Amino acid sequence: RAAEDRQIALQRAACQAIADDMGLTVIREYAEHGGTGDLADRPVLQLMCDELTALQDSRYVLVTSADRLARKTSDREQLMLGLEAAGAELLIGDQLSTDTRRSPAMAGSPLLTGARI
Repeated sequence: RAAEDRQIALQRAACQAIADDMGLTVIREYAEHGGTGDLADRPVLQLMCDELTALQDSRYVLVTSADRLARKTSDREQLMLGLEAAGAELLIGDQLSTDTRRSPAMAGSPLLTGARI
């Protein structure tokens, strides 16, 4: 578990650095221990989706890489539809350009981060 905790800490730091670059405010963080798997077997991911839908208080969800959200493309697409329905956009850290990361248009927006969710 110590190695997993270190990985989550690295992902947390990467998400915070991206948020700082983009002028975004992290309002909640979700970290699921045990890696990715079937969506039904991921209670922290389900909690994030439920809270995002109920609270409608975040414009963005940030993960360090796409596989942190879901490994299967079909699962990721399903999650992205849910995020869109809740009014949030998925930001994938390793796919953001330097220009996007420094865009003032997003500054001050509320953000959820996921470390290994």
